[in-house]
Amino acid sequence: MTFVRKTISGLFLLLGFSACATVDTKTRIDAVRELTRPSIPYEVQWAQTNEVMAQNYQKALELAQDGITRKDAVAIALLNNRVLQSDLSLLGVAAANLTQAGLPSNPVLGLEILFPIRNADSAAGLFGWISDLWQLPRRKRMAEIAARQADYTAALRVLEVAVTASDAWDGVLKNRQQVKLSEALLEIRRQQAERIRIRFNHGLSGTIHLQEAVASELEQLTVLYGMKQLLVKSETRLSQVLALDDAATKVPMIPLGVVPPEDQSLRETMKMALDNRLDLALAQIEVERMASGLNLEEALIWRSVMIGVSWQGDFKRVSGDDNSFGPALAVELPIFDQNQAGIAAAGHKMLGATRALEARIQKAMKEVVDAYELVMRTRSTLKTLEGELNRASGERLAYTRKWNRKMQLPFMEVLAAEAAQLQLKSHIVETRLFVNESQRGLHLATWGGN
Repeated sequence: MTFVRKTISGLFLLLGFSACATVDTKTRIDAVRELTRPSIPYEVQWAQTNEVMAQNYQKALELAQDGITRKDAVAIALLNNRVLQSDLSLLGVAAANLTQAGLPSNPVLGLEILFPIRNADSAAGLFGWISDLWQLPRRKRMAEIAARQADYTAALRVLEVAVTASDAWDGVLKNRQQVKLSEALLEIRRQQAERIRIRFNHGLSGTIHLQEAVASELEQLTVLYGMKQLLVKSETRLSQVLALDDAATKVPMIPLGVVPPEDQSLRETMKMALDNRLDLALAQIEVERMASGLNLEEALIWRSVMIGVSWQGDFKRVSGDDNSFGPALAVELPIFDQNQAGIAAAGHKMLGATRALEARIQKAMKEVVDAYELVMRTRSTLKTLEGELNRASGERLAYTRKWNRKMQLPFMEVLAAEAAQLQLKSHIVETRLFVNESQRGLHLATWGGN
């Protein structure tokens, strides 16, 4: 009876310990913050309740109150973006799975009641899974690796949202400038068409010239409508990313600035990417998970081994001499199914994950090189546009205005020079956005990956 009492007491103690297990989500969000801290100067907030989500929304409104800068847009998105908050909920799933994986299997209670009870013996047994001794640590190891994967996946999503918010903010400024430039160019096209029309009425210009001028005016009007549509789309996109209905109205009316360059060589950038890219870390963790899965499959050869205490006797005379107590053992013998298929499949999965990691590393190196060269080319193009071409355009406009005042050049030449300068400014604005996008692409290729 002493052995029976100890065994039953131990099983109930184990059940009580299991019932007290809690899901730790703080560790998961702390890990995400640690992963994103080097690449994003903001701390992501995970709203696990409606109250916290409401608090985050109020913080977002406070940030937007005095105008939304590019940095504010990123901070607001990390606070208030609903899609990001939905993705972060996977951290809770991973934490729950990790807790579950650390719990032992439920004990098994077996009863055998024979009739008639007065003539037949009955039996009862309480069994615990001794196979948990070699299976549970392996299951927990796999859950820990899966939780790390969830951390890196969430960190990658945070980085993507930050880049998207910055890009959306730039889009609003760029399209605003393009609308203004298109309106100014439309006015010039109207003046040109009006002067051609006057010349045509006096017999100084032909029908073809008039038609070309009118067509140019209509074409520019179409361009303006297109620019206004793009502005509306960019404002909608910013509102969606920040989850603020009036986000675009809080963006200041300023020219689009260029994102500061990251002063690193290609070699330094490549090394940083290989050391820090989240997608490479995810691929590496996947190899670890597959290796852990292979280890677990090997442990499942002895899948079910139970030990416990068994009683047999007459329920009507539990304390009688005919009752028997003693330890019991139940084993699933691996005679036919030795889990060879599971072991083989796990081995192939590990090999596949290893090859995927190798391919991802090669692709990452190419992505970094391409992104770095794109930044260099776009910045060089912008420098040429804002330097030599902008200076030449200004000199041409000044020249035409000077000699127009001296009655040596017609005003049409001034209008043509003004139109050319506006077109160059439009090209500069587009190139500035392209520079910013390429710079963000390099940042993503360095820290996150695709």
